[in-house]
Amino acid sequence: MVLVYLRRIDAKIDRLTEDMQDLKDRVTSLEGQVAGLRSDLVSAPIA
Repeated sequence: MVLVYLRRIDAKIDRLTEDMQDLKDRVTSLEGQVAGLRSDLVSAPIA
């Protein structure tokens, strides 16, 4: 019985690990986009 619960916990941890990796990838992409926007704003001529 305990082994069943441990396997369920292990499966949930695996899913959380995958979700966290996906979240890290998305945040990294977002950071790159924000950096690009900042670069565009800095290089834009003042009118």
